[in-house]
Amino acid sequence: MREIKFRAYCKVSKDMFPVLSLFLDEAMVQTDNDEYSVYDINNFELMQYTGLKDTNSNEIYHGDIVRLFDSQEAWGDVDGEFVKLPTYTDVIVVWSQIDLGWRAKYMHCSNLFSSNWDCYSMEVIGNIYENPELLKFKE
Repeated sequence: MREIKFRAYCKVSKDMFPVLSLFLDEAMVQTDNDEYSVYDINNFELMQYTGLKDTNSNEIYHGDIVRLFDSQEAWGDVDGEFVKLPTYTDVIVVWSQIDLGWRAKYMHCSNLFSSNWDCYSMEVIGNIYENPELLKFKE
């Protein structure tokens, strides 16, 4: 069974904190910042741990931007055209309500793919909150 834990990005201070406790009935979150204080959950973006780690043993969370290195050719739909993708692909880790599992969303097209994550070397290169510049598609 995988460990269930969260981290929280504070929209006010623009900092990331590990989450100690969630009080969903009161819409509050307790983080491990200097004061171990409890805050209004609406000031935070929660990111759930996927149970996966990258090649550097960094934990992978929902909303992380991950670089997948693939030894095989990959193809995808870019603006309505089926094209060959680079030998690495940057993806956003998302939860799929349809598949009920963690999936990779290509940043430059609408495809979600079901992944056997063990088939890839992968590296966390950022997340959607702290590194919005990584969301821009580079040709």
